[in-house]
Amino acid sequence: MKKFVFKKAFAAILAVTMIVSMIPSFTITTFADGSLFEGSGTIEDPYLIYTKTQLSEIRNYPDSNFKLMTDLTFTSSDFSYYSEFYNSGSYWLPIADFSGSFDGNGKYIDGLKIKATYSGELINNSIYTSKEYGLFGTISGSISNLELKNINYEINASYYSTNNGELSVIVYVGGIAGGISGSSALIENCSVSGSIILNGNTSLTSGYVGGIVGKTYDGKISKCANSASISATFSNTTSTAYAGGILGYANGSFSSETTIE
Repeated sequence: MKKFVFKKAFAAILAVTMIVSMIPSFTITTFADGSLFEGSGTIEDPYLIYTKTQLSEIRNYPDSNFKLMTDLTFTSSDFSYYSEFYNSGSYWLPIADFSGSFDGNGKYIDGLKIKATYSGELINNSIYTSKEYGLFGTISGSISNLELKNINYEINASYYSTNNGELSVIVYVGGIAGGISGSSALIENCSVSGSIILNGNTSLTSGYVGGIVGKTYDGKISKCANSASISATFSNTTSTAYAGGILGYANGSFSSETTIE
């Protein structure tokens, strides 16, 4: 009887060990300032990016300055169930509200993937019904000298349901950024290839899709190129969709100005 119990216990330990061994391990180095980067994050001494983990970590330093030091390639294993970038099946999470600078340094990021469904969200008791998707969500700083290769973005938009009815939802999608805002916002010398797909299935959805940027409010796009295929499909005829090779939509007013050159 004791021998049998030992075998069962050993088998259980072995099974747990095998499961743990299937989960990828990540090596993280913390530098003197508490960050995951070399450098100090200034214009003169930007944080240096060597890994995909560091690329994602930008979101925790949105007003700092960065420089990409090597090409980065995402593969299917990066987005598998136990991976660092699975994120409940949404894969890459856009870096939101970026006001610093990102110098791609002539390097590329290959295989970035987003697959998300957006139907609004409740954050701190406030309802949000718009969302920006891309490598970055929204920027008011600068992105330069970067190539995005073989991106694969697929976004599905729906409505937000409340006890009092349904609210319309707006989605902005761009290869580099979903949206840019502010007179100092700049995307320069960047290129994108791959595919961007935006789907909407109700009259309460609208979308803006561009190869570089989804929507601008002020800012500048300079010396950028897009070869990604772009699709914006909304099943309801009363839905609104805008799509463009470089920019999906430029918001215009007497106080705002967008420049593309």
